[in-house]
Amino acid sequence: MVEVIRSPLGCTTEAPSPKTFSIWCSKNRVIWDKCTISVSAVTGRCVVAKQHIKKGEVLVEVPDSQVLMAENSQINQMLAEDGLVKPAEDALLEVQGLILAIMYEKALGKKSHWEPYLSFLPTDMSHMPIYWTGSELSELRGTAAYDKMMGRVQHPADAPTRMSQLFDELVLPFVQSQEAVCKLLLGKSANDVTEEEARDALWPRYQWATAVVASYSFVLGDDQYQGMVPVWDLLNHITGKINVRLHHDAEREVLQMIATRDIPEGAEVVNCYGQLSNAELLRGYGYVEQHNTIKHVQIPAQFLIRAAAAAAAAAA
Repeated sequence: MVEVIRSPLGCTTEAPSPKTFSIWCSKNRVIWDKCTISVSAVTGRCVVAKQHIKKGEVLVEVPDSQVLMAENSQINQMLAEDGLVKPAEDALLEVQGLILAIMYEKALGKKSHWEPYLSFLPTDMSHMPIYWTGSELSELRGTAAYDKMMGRVQHPADAPTRMSQLFDELVLPFVQSQEAVCKLLLGKSANDVTEEEARDALWPRYQWATAVVASYSFVLGDDQYQGMVPVWDLLNHITGKINVRLHHDAEREVLQMIATRDIPEGAEVVNCYGQLSNAELLRGYGYVEQHNTIKHVQIPAQFLIRAAAAAAAAAA
């Protein structure tokens, strides 16, 4: 049995109530009436089957229009002007575009179409390593999780990576250059707020949005769009226990979650986040599995090149 030591959803309580979120889902044709929210002793908050579900049945259906992306946020034009939507020069920029979109939509509150959905996501993401202190992070030195977070050895596009650098060079300048965004996120015009005030006000928003994108977003389709998919992101990952697969019905323009085997009533519905080692689970989702069967070490190419060159020189 795989024992989950810490889960991104398991760190939350039963609150917030799913009632408002469920109403929002019904209004927007997000269908998941065969499932419900529960709390597991192993994974914490989770999705379970309300009835016996047969292999091949659709458990969840989400219209394409209800996937939150940078491209359909209220600041999509601003993000596009700064090259932060697809097709951006780098996938890293598209991820940051989604993070900024979430920061803005979250700050809009009830004025945002996405408010019931974003409010249902955990407000406390402190289980994520991006919230750890310097001394806590130092315990990860030498691991792929640390290298990718810092972006010093490996340079992934997905969050979280190089947060301080991206905040200083991309996020802060974007907010300061967009008056409407600045007033919403900082409560003042850019000319009326000091650099220190701006940093202090924006960093917690950026930290939370980055954690949310890291833990809950999906890369969708051949075009690799980064998006937040309601209900899909409620499912936990347990290695070896996966019982659904993801599918896009292009003709009907809906995303579906389909059972890959029979799921008994009351059983947890389990997704697959990928073939992820504990280093990747910790960096991106804030938990590890005690008996994770996906074990590998990532060695940067430059390390191999240096080692080969040294070996060749020694043999000469």
